[in-house]
Amino acid sequence: MDKSRTMYPCMLGINTLEEIVNTEDLQEVDFANWETWKLHQWMDTQGLGIFGQKLPAGWTGSNIMKLDIAGLEQLGIKHPLHVKKLVLALRNAGKEDAPGKLHCDTWVLPWLQEIGLPQHVPAFREAMVDGRVLNWLTYEDLRVLKVRLRLHAVSIMRAIELLRECNFDPAYLNSSRIDNTTRPADVMLWTHQNVKQWLSSNFFAEYTPALKESGIHGALIIKEPLITSSFLLKLLKIPSSDVSCQMFETTFNKLVGPHVLLEKRLAETDKNVKPLSTQTKLSKSFKGRRSLQNSLSRRKRKESSEWLTYVVPFNEEPEVPAIELSYETKEEISGIQREVQNLTVLLSGNEEEDEDPLSKE
Repeated sequence: MDKSRTMYPCMLGINTLEEIVNTEDLQEVDFANWETWKLHQWMDTQGLGIFGQKLPAGWTGSNIMKLDIAGLEQLGIKHPLHVKKLVLALRNAGKEDAPGKLHCDTWVLPWLQEIGLPQHVPAFREAMVDGRVLNWLTYEDLRVLKVRLRLHAVSIMRAIELLRECNFDPAYLNSSRIDNTTRPADVMLWTHQNVKQWLSSNFFAEYTPALKESGIHGALIIKEPLITSSFLLKLLKIPSSDVSCQMFETTFNKLVGPHVLLEKRLAETDKNVKPLSTQTKLSKSFKGRRSLQNSLSRRKRKESSEWLTYVVPFNEEPEVPAIELSYETKEEISGIQREVQNLTVLLSGNEEEDEDPLSKE
């Protein structure tokens, strides 16, 4: 295979855009007969105006569909994610965009800063990442975007999950607040700055500089089981011998609540789960969870399997074999459950414990 094609994951194994886009959908809007002026207008609304200006006079939609790699490069479309952005835009040509601001890219860079990863802004800007590209982001794309650390990849993954839940309306981050009635659902909306404010309000202001460019935000804290008090203690560099250590653990456990805390404790005791660290790099062989079907193509291609490795899979429910827990494991889980229940009573001041799904019969 032509070596240059390795630069375009979504083009591997095919010759033209027509082979990767569902032409039946485009036939419904008569895309093949769109005139040059309409193509200019459409590409401009999709954040691709800089390339639309280079379309030869007299071109129609059919010329766009017959573009191969050489043709794309002649239009200046050389970045792998520019190709992907065009492909995703073609899938929605003539349709109303839903949900939220999927086709818009003006909010992506501020969003990246709000989740605590400003160092990745230049690469995302160069790639012209919009909501659609985020929604269909793959681990191969992360490498193109120079996201090297596993922690940063997980941070982006959890942030995209929340974007989907909020219909890709980035304004959700601006509605969060910090007070004494904060619930896990509120914490999930916290920006990176909100996390620093929470630390400062609980007498940990001296440790906040350690959070710089870490990607720690509310959705990551609540959604990711591997973001535990132990992990944050190491990240913040709070001495284990310091009284602040125990104080932080109590404060963090109260913040996330008993149910989220239980998930984190179970993840910590799971020997099959690889612990998260601040410096672990994203492995070149890491595949993530692979999608069961290629939503961008009508046929599967072995060569483009990496194109299917989504950071956040789409409605995928992998088969999970039944696991018979050993007596020791059951006892360990029960011990964690009792610890969480005791913590709930301690924090609430209420002796009546709520019934928990893992309670002993």
